[in-house]
Amino acid sequence: MSAAIVALTMLLWGGGGAGAPALAQENGAALLTTFTVAPSPTVTPTPNATATASAALFTVGRAELVSRYPAGVEYVFEGSSAAGDIERVQVIWWTNTGTPERSPLRWDAEQGVWTFFDRLYSPPWYQIHYRFRAVDSQDNIYETPEQVSEYADNTRKWLRRENDDIIVLMFGARDSLVDDLFWSAAASILRLEDAFGFSLDYKPYVVVMPDQASFQEWQEHPDPYLAGLTLQELGYTIQTLQWGETDLVHTTIPHELTHIFQGFVRKARDLPTWLIEGNATYFEPTQQYDYERRVRDAAAWLPTLQRDMTANETGPDGRNRWTYDVGYTFIKYWIDNYGWESHRAFWEAQKTMNFRAALEAATGVTFEELENGWRTWLGAGGPAPTLIPLPTMPPLPTSPPMPTLPSSS
Repeated sequence: MSAAIVALTMLLWGGGGAGAPALAQENGAALLTTFTVAPSPTVTPTPNATATASAALFTVGRAELVSRYPAGVEYVFEGSSAAGDIERVQVIWWTNTGTPERSPLRWDAEQGVWTFFDRLYSPPWYQIHYRFRAVDSQDNIYETPEQVSEYADNTRKWLRRENDDIIVLMFGARDSLVDDLFWSAAASILRLEDAFGFSLDYKPYVVVMPDQASFQEWQEHPDPYLAGLTLQELGYTIQTLQWGETDLVHTTIPHELTHIFQGFVRKARDLPTWLIEGNATYFEPTQQYDYERRVRDAAAWLPTLQRDMTANETGPDGRNRWTYDVGYTFIKYWIDNYGWESHRAFWEAQKTMNFRAALEAATGVTFEELENGWRTWLGAGGPAPTLIPLPTMPPLPTSPPMPTLPSSS
């Protein structure tokens, strides 16, 4: 799985204004569109004029994905051709991100099958789509139909439940925690639909593990500061209970669902980390401490928003989550002064514009005016310093990683 789509969750926890553009309205209410997740893409087979005739030559015994969690997955193909020996087998696999990968299988003489083992270093319970392509000695080609499997953890008993909003898989927790997660997700999704102006037409996965030991078992290099992980474009989040149920239900899940909504605006490739994390922090119904007060107390040392900040930067007070809290105050200033219409317009504009252009189009003022208004609101003295522009770099192919830090209190 490409690491670029990963949103990291680290142990760092612990009304419209003038100039805001209006969205299309019906009976006075903003229209809510359905933002479609990239469907399980149809990967078009290689054209072959004799494909139908070739298929009749092949007999397939096995064509499957076998989950070996936490080690990875094994693709197994067993078959024959009436025209000659099978000489090559390939597996084409992909996730909901839609980018297919191809890997050759090797012949296992002892088992009498073709195999390919993929050491994923990935958490469990996301979907993998795949099919096999076999070629015999006469160059006849056969492709199996598309199949879909989950990267299942068969080493323990999981509780699996789903409702209209999410799919929950967990172990090592009280069963009724699922109902609390359903409640949290339902409330969050309603708010996010209104804030972003679209709804998801699929159910995000919410996977819960009880502790660091189980969470680290699939990691190639276990990270002691990693408490959770969100794969934005898969609509998937996995979290631990090490900070308690209250934090998970009232803070973490709403935060990570916001990242999932952000991730499905697929052209949003140049968003600064302070905006990504500040935006997700704004949708936390329960704060770990007073985020705004912390930034106001350090207003004299405010950074300029013209440069990005790393997710793990410490503030002038020496505490972590500084990037999150700075971003939170900007989002609050933006929404309080320009309204939800502006927020929805920004995410719509992100489909075709870069970050600054989209924000300026959504608010009707320049980025510099926005930043200086925010600084004045927080009590910082003077305008933001002007940075010397750096050479423009091409955008990343996907949204950047987004850590979630332990309590900064």
